[in-house]
Amino acid sequence: MNSSSPGLSKVAGTSQNVPSKRWKPIAISLLLLGAFALILFTVLGDQLRPGIQVEVTRALLLPGTTASAPTSAGRQEVLFQSSGWVEPDPWSTNVAALANGIVRKVYFKEGDLVQKDQLLVEMISEDADLDLQNAEARLAQAEADCEAHAAMTQVAEQKVVQARLRVEQQKAALEEAKDRWHRVRDLTNLEVSDSIKVEAEQRYNQQVALLHVSQSNLEQAQADLERQRHQEIAHNRFKDAMKVARDTAQLQKDRMTIRSPMNGRVKKRFVEPGSKRMRAMDDPDSAIVAEIYDPENVQVRVDVPLAEAGNLAVGQSASISTALLPGQKFDGEVTSIVGMADIQRNTLQAKVRINDPDPRLRPETLCRVAFYPPTIDETNQDAGSNPTSVWIPGTLVEGNQDEATVWIVSPLDNTVSSRTLTLGQGNRDGLQEIIKGLRPNELIVTESESSLDEGARVNIEEKAE
Repeated sequence: MNSSSPGLSKVAGTSQNVPSKRWKPIAISLLLLGAFALILFTVLGDQLRPGIQVEVTRALLLPGTTASAPTSAGRQEVLFQSSGWVEPDPWSTNVAALANGIVRKVYFKEGDLVQKDQLLVEMISEDADLDLQNAEARLAQAEADCEAHAAMTQVAEQKVVQARLRVEQQKAALEEAKDRWHRVRDLTNLEVSDSIKVEAEQRYNQQVALLHVSQSNLEQAQADLERQRHQEIAHNRFKDAMKVARDTAQLQKDRMTIRSPMNGRVKKRFVEPGSKRMRAMDDPDSAIVAEIYDPENVQVRVDVPLAEAGNLAVGQSASISTALLPGQKFDGEVTSIVGMADIQRNTLQAKVRINDPDPRLRPETLCRVAFYPPTIDETNQDAGSNPTSVWIPGTLVEGNQDEATVWIVSPLDNTVSSRTLTLGQGNRDGLQEIIKGLRPNELIVTESESSLDEGARVNIEEKAE
């Protein structure tokens, strides 16, 4: 009995450890799930909580009053600001090699100002020189052949003239022989002897044969002239082909030197001595030697957040500043808005022309662009009319104070924030003019089911105008 007791206690101890080992992975899993749930609640807690029901209206952009027109800086209140970068307007120009070859010399550097027709690149041209010499020699031979055939054509024309004259002579002689034979043929033997009649008849027959020979010679001369003319035409066409070959060889040689097609500044250099330029390759830059742009025509490509993009309009004024030229601002104008938004960056791009750019501005320079409210076209305004300004319902403003505080809803996350506005003197149709602190189309809370706090989430219901 005593010998079996240790064995039983060992088995019992083993059976007691089994449940604790099984619970360890379960406990770890539950701990991880709890940690994940805590993180999720911390990050998304605001989104998971129900929002406060609010009613909103939009800020309107309408003609303003004299008191709210320009600010002290000579402009209206900035609608919004966005970042962008400088680029050529409307695009840069790629200077390409029009013939395959190896670069011998490069006469420019990146950033250089170049003039139209200025020499940029010289390529190895010995092969092109030999091809041009060969083409010129073949053209000279073709021109000599044409001159020789032209002389032979003149000779053939003279032969035709002579053969035609000989035919006319033979016709005259035949008429004379025919007339004499007809006259002596009917005379009696007493008047003329038989020998004279026979001689006259033979003379007539001889002239007929001579005329046939002359006509045959004329036909042969005309055939020779026609053949000679065809040969001359063929040689002239061959000469024209040699001219084309010479011009092609000359063009190939001329393309061994690459010149600037415009006045501008070199944006990027693609070659150095010894590099190879090839056309019709898979690499789109295989033939490019330089990229040139006009420094007097540059623009800013701006990424505008979608929340602000509704305020964009072609012709809208803007100002551009950059860290490259601190303290300087450039007037600009919105020239175009791209046709598609960037879904990843949640932006819409616009292009702003720089009206009087500084020569020191370079493509890809980062800029900050301030956009101003669009103004009414001066040609459509009456005398004394004013630029536009922002208007909100007058019920949101209390008393005759100069400032008012409203709740603004962010369309990105539906949260509210307090905003202090500077009021203008305009008050019409139940609307109050705002000269500072509000942008057109921003959402303003008009009613709320409960009190609001900074950053509180809301469920919006837009008020019909």
